[in-house]
Amino acid sequence: MSNCLVIIDVQNGFLYRNTKHVIKRIQKLVQNEKFDHIVATRFINHDGSPHDKLIGWRKMMDKKSQAIPAEIAELAEKVFDKDVYSCFTPEFRDFVKKEKVDTLYFVGIDTDCCVLKSAADAFERGITPIVVKKCCASHGGRLSHYAALKVLSRLTGQGIIKKRNSYE
Repeated sequence: MSNCLVIIDVQNGFLYRNTKHVIKRIQKLVQNEKFDHIVATRFINHDGSPHDKLIGWRKMMDKKSQAIPAEIAELAEKVFDKDVYSCFTPEFRDFVKKEKVDTLYFVGIDTDCCVLKSAADAFERGITPIVVKKCCASHGGRLSHYAALKVLSRLTGQGIIKKRNSYE
């Protein structure tokens, strides 16, 4: 069995005051921790996506905002594109199965949306999800970030929220 670090949606269009600090923390985590695999997700919004159709959110539709910064892209052995919150696309599920991944470490943006949904989906598939809280952030600020961690603790157990000393 193996583990995998999943870098969720660290993209130009999601890097703002409340979120941009995660890049350096993720880099430090990767320097100081051993992962069997490191992958990233890239959110791509488009006409007719659930975000467009259901909530009228039309950001992240251009290549510039969708781009993953070089500091993150160079860490990932593979990038999985998605147009929904969860990383569990058919391609990602195939990767997890092929590589016999039994533990997923989640970092990235937004704790209260894509990180939360991906961790909950891992849990429901019997895969151990671990959210590295200091390497996650939310556009909604600290309140949204900590609210998501609280919800995740209730959904999947307090043991999945990890504070890693190696990146602080």
